[in-house]
Amino acid sequence: FSPGQFDKGWRLWAKVVAMAIVGGLVGASFAAWQRGQTPLQMLERIGPTVAGASMLAGLLFTLASALLAGLRNRELRALNEQLRAEAEAQALRRQASEAQLRLLQAQIEPHFLFNTLGAVQHLAQAGAPQAAALTADLIRFLRASMNSLREAERPLGDEMALSRSYLRVMQARLGARLRVDVELPEALAARRVPGTLLITLVENAIKHGIEPQPDGGDLKLRAWSEGGELFIEVADTGRGMADLPGAGHGLSNLREQLQLRHGARARLELFDNEPRGLVARLVLPEEGKNDGS
Repeated sequence: FSPGQFDKGWRLWAKVVAMAIVGGLVGASFAAWQRGQTPLQMLERIGPTVAGASMLAGLLFTLASALLAGLRNRELRALNEQLRAEAEAQALRRQASEAQLRLLQAQIEPHFLFNTLGAVQHLAQAGAPQAAALTADLIRFLRASMNSLREAERPLGDEMALSRSYLRVMQARLGARLRVDVELPEALAARRVPGTLLITLVENAIKHGIEPQPDGGDLKLRAWSEGGELFIEVADTGRGMADLPGAGHGLSNLREQLQLRHGARARLELFDNEPRGLVARLVLPEEGKNDGS
């Protein structure tokens, strides 16, 4: 119990005791009045011991009733907590099912698209090698993104490769306005991470940070492990946190995915970059552990 709950409970018990004593005295007085006696004469006739025993019995009965009521209230509170926890768990399961349904709905038959892009690449190789290279990057990105949608978790190396393909396509469009640096220790390449999270942060950094900036900016991807946690960071020198219109929905969905898969031990941190821009950092628990372990 908290100090406030203890104080409230103590006051309740004091009221119960006082009511029991007053009730006993009132009952004795009423009985004496019916016999034409004063309460003092009634006490003298039945004796202090009998009167005290009667009052004690009334007090014990009242305390027992209050105790049973308190236990019943505690059971009701525990039941309410259990029902609330079950409702929250059901809501999380429903969100997971809806997220899975959205992923299934997003999966399209890719063969026609890839065959068409392959034909475009082949036609462009002779006369427009840069267009052919861009098409190849686009094909790699689309193939990797399809796999990322189908799998709940993928190796971090694959997610980094997906992000590189996307960034190469963006560099073909933005040119020198986009400068990219990627750091991934070989020891972390096989670590499995939730799919689509990294590419969501990279896309946000380009769309809401670097692309609106007239002179573009730098984008750095890096990952490291420390204290049993995996850190994945996307840092840009774009417009910064204050200028992210429309980015909130994507980041909100990302946080929901983290909560569903890892509970409170996974988080997304956002803070200002220096000299400008935004740093988005994913913090994931050690492999094989989650909030319920």
